[in-house]
Amino acid sequence: MLIALIIITDFYFLEKACETIQTGTVYAIFSAIGTIFTALMDTFLFQVEFSWAKGIFITLLIAGVITLKLAENSPDGTEKEKK
Repeated sequence: MLIALIIITDFYFLEKACETIQTGTVYAIFSAIGTIFTALMDTFLFQVEFSWAKGIFITLLIAGVITLKLAENSPDGTEKEKK
């Protein structure tokens, strides 16, 4: 029951985010957040060792999301039209 509530809440916020942000960016952000929290849950709940490689790849994921957001802007610094 708790899982169903979390999934419904997740999709609600996903829909709300798509109203103001481009869908590709929303998906990338939600995927990154999900990956980060999955790795953290592995570490804290299941006592899986947190390795340097895992940390590096999570950092790359965050950097990719930030780069994707920055790439939405056109070369002259103005934001592209939202569809």
